[in-house]
Order: sequence, then structure tokens, then C-alpha cells
Amino acid sequence: MIKAPLLALLSALALAACGGNERRQTVVTKDGKAEITTRDDGEGTTMNVTGADGAVASFAAGDGARWPSQWPDFAPAYPGAKVQSSMAGSSKDGSGGMVSFSTSDPAEKVLDFYKARASAAGIKTVMTAEQGNSRSFSAGDEASGRSLNVSATSEGGTTQVTLLAGAK
Repeated sequence: MIKAPLLALLSALALAACGGNERRQTVVTKDGKAEITTRDDGEGTTMNVTGADGAVASFAAGDGARWPSQWPDFAPAYPGAKVQSSMAGSSKDGSGGMVSFSTSDPAEKVLDFYKARASAAGIKTVMTAEQGNSRSFSAGDEASGRSLNVSATSEGGTTQVTLLAGAK
């Protein structure tokens, strides 16, 4: 994935938090140049980083956060999900990321949705867990390098979900 000094990333995040429309910045690292584009549309902030090696990472947060465009097809957007934040990236070694969202559906229904998608893609469930109002499962396929992890907690009619997906 993209290698850049922490200071460069923090600088870009600080710029993104300032508001305004779109900003472009080039950061020079020991590995080459990284191109950073931040956009704040008043509802949310997005940042896209392209490394010297062509690897791409994107981050989104706020009311305007959306499902990542670079996302494994075996983990589609949950129907009616309200995305709170997302991160995704791709490089020559693979792609993946994390999406945090909320829904009014119970945790069991969210997990059933993603278990069915994983199964249809030939990705086997390797772990399930329940504790109180929280449910989680992990699925993986070593041969293809695909993985899916879902954690969902229901409380007060809302379910908070964290979804991690990756593919080689």
C-alpha cells in the first residue's frame, strides 16, 4: 500500500478539516511523490491519496460519506445503510478497506445479508460470535485472498456496523 510519513498524512488531514471545496497537494516522501486531493462539501470530507507506485487510498467521513468506489464486489453496500465513514485502497498486492455504517435493521439481519454474500462468492465463514447485543463473523478464502469481517451492535433501534473487506 502507500508508504508516506505520518507527518504528511496528518498535514493532509488537517487541510481536509479546514473546510472549503477541493484542495490538491503533492507530498514528497522518501519513496517518491504522493498526490493528495481533499474535498469538503459541507456535509462530509473525502481524501484521495495516490502514491508514487500508483497505489490509491480514499477516506471519507461525515454526513456526506459514501460507500467506497474501490470496494470488493462480494461485500456490497447494505440496503438503506447510512455510511458514517469509509476507507479503501488498492495496490498491486490487493484492495480492501473499512466501512462504518448504521441501519435500523437488527444485527442478525445485517450478518445474514453478508454471510449470504460471502457464501455465494465461495468465501467460507471461519468464526461467529455473540455477546449481548453484538454479533460478528469472519469469513475468508486463502486461495483467492478474499476476506470479510462484520461486527454489528444493536441498541435503541439502531445497529452500528463495521465492515472490513479485502482481496488479493
